[in-house]
Amino acid sequence: MAKSPRSLEALHEILYGTGISFFLAVLGSIIMFVVRLIGAKYLGPSNYGLFEMINTILGIFVILGTMGIDNGALRFIPVYKTKKQWAELNGYIRFIFFLPTIISVVLGVLLFVFANTISSYYHFGSLFTLMLKLVSITVPIKVANRLIASVFVSQKKMFLGRFGKEIIEPLVLLVGVFAILLFNLNVFSLVVALALSTVSSFLFNLLSWNKLPRPKKKEPYKLHTSDWLKFSMPLFFMGFLTYIIRWTDNLVIGKIMDARSLGIYSIAFTLAMLVFFIPETFRGIVLTVLNETYVKSKYDFEVIFRRVRDISFALSVSVAFIMLFFPKEIITVLFGKDYAGGYMAFFILVSFSLVSIYFYFNHAILLLKKNTKFMFYNSLIVVIINLILNICLVSLLGIEGAAISSGLSLLLIPFNEFLKSRKYIKIGFDLKYNFKYILAGIISIGIIKLLFHFLLNNVALHIIIKLAISFGFYYILFIGLLFIFRTFTKEDFKLMLLLEKKLRLNLSLPKKAIMLFYK
Repeated sequence: MAKSPRSLEALHEILYGTGISFFLAVLGSIIMFVVRLIGAKYLGPSNYGLFEMINTILGIFVILGTMGIDNGALRFIPVYKTKKQWAELNGYIRFIFFLPTIISVVLGVLLFVFANTISSYYHFGSLFTLMLKLVSITVPIKVANRLIASVFVSQKKMFLGRFGKEIIEPLVLLVGVFAILLFNLNVFSLVVALALSTVSSFLFNLLSWNKLPRPKKKEPYKLHTSDWLKFSMPLFFMGFLTYIIRWTDNLVIGKIMDARSLGIYSIAFTLAMLVFFIPETFRGIVLTVLNETYVKSKYDFEVIFRRVRDISFALSVSVAFIMLFFPKEIITVLFGKDYAGGYMAFFILVSFSLVSIYFYFNHAILLLKKNTKFMFYNSLIVVIINLILNICLVSLLGIEGAAISSGLSLLLIPFNEFLKSRKYIKIGFDLKYNFKYILAGIISIGIIKLLFHFLLNNVALHIIIKLAISFGFYYILFIGLLFIFRTFTKEDFKLMLLLEKKLRLNLSLPKKAIMLFYK
């Protein structure tokens, strides 16, 4: 059955929005990687561990402050616009800022007041207390940033929605780490830069807000507070529980072990989460377009969902295989021998993460069906499992135990969502399509592993150059095998045409290559 015009239009929107989001995310990730690279090397595992704990605690309070309303905006705003329910839209815009603002201010005050208690619990000292008090001021600001960004994304303003978080905040942090190097400052200065980055992003969001159509005071509006809270509160609890799942390892390592172990593990975890880069890039615009598409055509929804899922997984495979086969080399080259002990935790986390990516987008179906109750209980059960496993396995295995616990939890939530979503919409596996990507990756990385060992033992080059040569040949082999296996489909070719048109790219070479193999 041919795609309908709406299906093609939706794919246009996804490609255009994802292109912008992808560019900003790539640039932001590069900047943040440099920040972590310099900061971790200069500060050392112990001080860097303190900085990561600050981020962990701050994140908990921000999640509490947003109350899940930032996710609700991705559903309600597109639906109200599609149905032309302007009064409800105006009311919802007012609602999403009122309650979170009050809650986040209260939370910021509580963090300030109990900073010394938290620091004493972890035995981190007075400097950590001072850092907590500083970031407590930023809690309401970070909450406002997340809410404003969600409104931008819900109205397909991807540049405005991502620029503050992906570009401005990393750039301010980058200036901060250079200042630390130049003036020989300590970890507190990096926390100051963290606070300044939040304020800078907020100022950009305020200036950009005028570019959106806003409800005027005299325009009619309707408030469905109970319905909105009924939808958002399970998402709030789910988001909070999901965050706890993702950062329980930090909290447990910080308590049972020490700041040095936390710093080593944090680097391993940060690198492993790069596997989620592709699906995270797709997430915001995909949710918005899928919501609108589902209202008009269930068939278009299924088509778009399958393509996004499979492409996201396939692109992630190529990155994950490099991490799985070169874990120790990657960590040692990038962050030094002080962090090399985290390579096994890195390997474990990447393994679990790659599998979980295939089920990553199923939560979109549950959101459409408003089954946030299941999402909440799913997260709650996994949080309990994760906490128990972390306490037991960290005590027994150290940071490798934390990696097993967190990796399993990262997989359990999307897999359970997949099982539940199949009751609503039949979305099968494209096993043949994905198997070709996996096979191409295994063959390519196996050959490159042999090449790297040959270069390592027989060629007098710096290890970074040897890795660069190996990874370059890996992608040449990988792409070549995809053509040989005739992996690309007609739908992939159509997506390439859309990408070329919407993003104004010159893709004549890959198009000719595909046509050569698919005559």
